[in-house]
Amino acid sequence: MSRSFAVCSSRRPGTSQMSELSRSSMSRTDGIVRSGGWVPITRCDCLGGSAAASLIENEQRHLPVIAEWMVPVQIPVPVVAGSPDQDFPWPWSVVPWFAGDAGLKVARAVRSDWAEPLATCLGRLHATAPNEFPANPYLGVPLTARHSSLAERLVRAKADMPAPVVRRLEEVWGRGLAAEPWRGRPIWIHGDLHPGNILADHGRLVAIIDFGDVTDGDPAYDLAIAWLAFDTCGRAAFGDATNGAYDQATWDRAHA
Repeated sequence: MSRSFAVCSSRRPGTSQMSELSRSSMSRTDGIVRSGGWVPITRCDCLGGSAAASLIENEQRHLPVIAEWMVPVQIPVPVVAGSPDQDFPWPWSVVPWFAGDAGLKVARAVRSDWAEPLATCLGRLHATAPNEFPANPYLGVPLTARHSSLAERLVRAKADMPAPVVRRLEEVWGRGLAAEPWRGRPIWIHGDLHPGNILADHGRLVAIIDFGDVTDGDPAYDLAIAWLAFDTCGRAAFGDATNGAYDQATWDRAHA
């Protein structure tokens, strides 16, 4: 599956344009950003497939509502929501261009400045989800549903990683499994929150992108960003900025 962000005109992209996007895209599961000097960019599933198409549709349907809660952090609300037709049989969107670097390019020590605005945004996002929220069989679900696949990875890790590291991973995962599961109301979660889906200008949080997996479920999936993005100081600042909204069991699941 290849999903891309690419520059194009505000007109509906035709077959030749989409073919060019497909050839020029990187095959990966996360969106990429390509700049050609024009502001709007097109988000589409270049290789096709119902799974990828549904992610575009999720953003078209739900981001206009979610964006109201995320200010001042920006999210890619489609300015044009394209529908399948004979030229391109999958949904596509024209979304705003956000100036900034992928969070992965920002040093962990600098990311600490994101802690408060990111925690504030997640607190707003983790609101009651509507009845028609998009279901996701892999994200937001109880950790017990992910145990078999994770256990297989831990077994493979023993061949490649030092034994103390593997033991530590097993301890963290075991603590998450033992924690009380999420039993709260259905709430929105981003579902795929990691530094690659954050745009920043050094210490300034600019935008959160790639909401295709947005769903309802355990907020621990989003709170894992505390370990994915931050060093010890940043993680402490992030936790403090949540103002006690999540119990220890939720943090244990997030760490797992």
